[in-house]
Amino acid sequence: MKRRTVLGGLAGAASTLAIGPLHAESKPTQAAPGCTLITQDITGPYYLDARQVRSDIADGQPGMPLQLDFQVIDTFGCQPLPGATVHIWQCNASGLYSGVKNLVLDRELNPTGGDVDLRDSNFLRGVQTADSDGRVRFQSIVPGWYAPRPTHLHLKVYPPSFGEVATTQLYFPPAFCDEVYTHEAYVARGPTPIRDDHLTASSQSSSDQEELWITPVKAGLGYQHFMQLAVTFYGQAFGELAEYYEQG
Repeated sequence: MKRRTVLGGLAGAASTLAIGPLHAESKPTQAAPGCTLITQDITGPYYLDARQVRSDIADGQPGMPLQLDFQVIDTFGCQPLPGATVHIWQCNASGLYSGVKNLVLDRELNPTGGDVDLRDSNFLRGVQTADSDGRVRFQSIVPGWYAPRPTHLHLKVYPPSFGEVATTQLYFPPAFCDEVYTHEAYVARGPTPIRDDHLTASSQSSSDQEELWITPVKAGLGYQHFMQLAVTFYGQAFGELAEYYEQG
């Protein structure tokens, strides 16, 4: 199923030991606004409706710092959408998700028969509400590899009231991961065994897939990336009719 939103950016920032310098209020270059819904992707197996409101989601996890800046856009008005909420979740440098039992795979991507129970943790999950400019920021780390998909992170974007939830994943090219995975937090696992730079299991066209691949840029001791996220928000388009359609 395709639905597109202008995901205008992720921003890589700061390592766990030096996240401070990447908190500088430098404004990333803003892409030209777009009004097309972001290409949708699967939610994935490890989504939790935890709703922990915070900007720093790293929660002490080691890894290459990544600052993620998003601006949520209304597809009807092509304007920033204050009050929208952005949910983000991802694995850590070891490819493990918090809040769940993680299946353990070997480098040939075969189950080992074991699991890692992290149900009592909540690292690398968070929610932010867009400000008056439709902006949110997350301080994170570059995810480790997690089979069988390329290195990725997950997003859900909720309009402020009557609208459609956008669900997608953002993917990191193998070449980018090869550079990052020389960092000490990743070296034990080695480079990602997923070498595809396309989504072979996806039903999206190749042109749709392109917007889901991101390559953060160097910033201080880490990386950063900026994107716009366009969502379908009916409240402003239909006025009082939105309340009518919400009935039943």
